[in-house]
Amino acid sequence: MDINTGDRLFALRKKYGLSQEELAEKIDVSRQSISKWERGEASPNSNNLIAMSKLYGITLDELLGTEKSSKADEKNPVNNSLMLNLMKFPVPIIVIAVFLAVGFGTDIWHPTWLILFLLPIYYWFAAAFKSKTKRAALFAMPIPLIVLVIYLAAGLTAGIWHPTWIMFLIIPAYYWGIGVYVKK
Repeated sequence: MDINTGDRLFALRKKYGLSQEELAEKIDVSRQSISKWERGEASPNSNNLIAMSKLYGITLDELLGTEKSSKADEKNPVNNSLMLNLMKFPVPIIVIAVFLAVGFGTDIWHPTWLILFLLPIYYWFAAAFKSKTKRAALFAMPIPLIVLVIYLAAGLTAGIWHPTWIMFLIIPAYYWGIGVYVKK
């Protein structure tokens, strides 16, 4: 058992207003066992863990702190709240509303469908914010999709398919540049 689990057991016991003696009596162990668990000197067996999780009304994962949250997320609550807000924002509704408004209002359906590419680009950026490291965030950027959208927009609206294909060279250049930058 590590000290973090011991601290968690101590915090839960205090949260529920129990003394070591009261907790020991409720789960049928000695007070000294509770003290050793909280100091990280010993580990409760599975029956004791189950008894504590039932007593506190939480899962074993919550009791032991093994839920799927990473330490990087815990250290960066701003990043977590930003990600949560980005995912809650009604981007699909707004994008589809704009697409339909432009389509019905101006009867320009053909190139307007490109606006639908904003959905994967938006969520790709949101996922990049969730990345644990700077390297992962930079590699998670939707550069290929952005280049594709620009290429399609230039080709469909201005008919300049031929010279704009060169933009696809941006994709490997971007990833090469990120690889060099991250190594430093």
